[in-house]
Amino acid sequence: MTGLKPVSEYIYLGNSGFLRSLYLRWKALRHVPFRTRFLIGTDLDGNTFWEWHNRNYPGRPRRMVQLRTAKKDYVDYKLPPQWNQWLRHVRVVPPTIEELVLDEARIASIQAKVEAAEQRWKSVPLKQAAVDPGSVSPQGMPGSEMLNTDARPADSNAKPEAPADKFRPKSEQAERTREDAAVNPAVEEHSAGGAEFQPQAWQSKPIKRED
Repeated sequence: MTGLKPVSEYIYLGNSGFLRSLYLRWKALRHVPFRTRFLIGTDLDGNTFWEWHNRNYPGRPRRMVQLRTAKKDYVDYKLPPQWNQWLRHVRVVPPTIEELVLDEARIASIQAKVEAAEQRWKSVPLKQAAVDPGSVSPQGMPGSEMLNTDARPADSNAKPEAPADKFRPKSEQAERTREDAAVNPAVEEHSAGGAEFQPQAWQSKPIKRED
């Protein structure tokens, strides 16, 4: 592979013993006879990344990651995004240890700034908005001026008018009122004008004829 830096810049030996460090350096050598899989580098957690020749696609080698603890599942590890890009062939050159260390320091700096900003916002006292006494409803909620005080209380026995009733002819509306009165007598009393309504005798008016 072209463009590679020295092996020491891709292999992290901070948490590795003497035997493991020798093993990683030996596996990173590429000019070893009969070797088909090569160690490319490690991350800060000790996970190793490998590459070998792909017979089906000679220009696109196969890449894989070998976790430090094989007993854990793959989802339990959080691989660096730089190595994820390399595994998916988005990145040609693998990331160096120095790049991973700088990225970890950047993330820690951002997290510290976020925590400091949260502490500053928590220390700021909350200001309660002043409420005008004249704009408080009887229930203690603002906006009483928006209430309609002239509105009559709804009759619990009256059946609500359907939206389509106002577009019906007068004859159909009267027929609907009689049907509702047969089910609920209170509807007839409400439609007749209430309990104070008194019927009057019909009086005929003289008809003026034209000669």
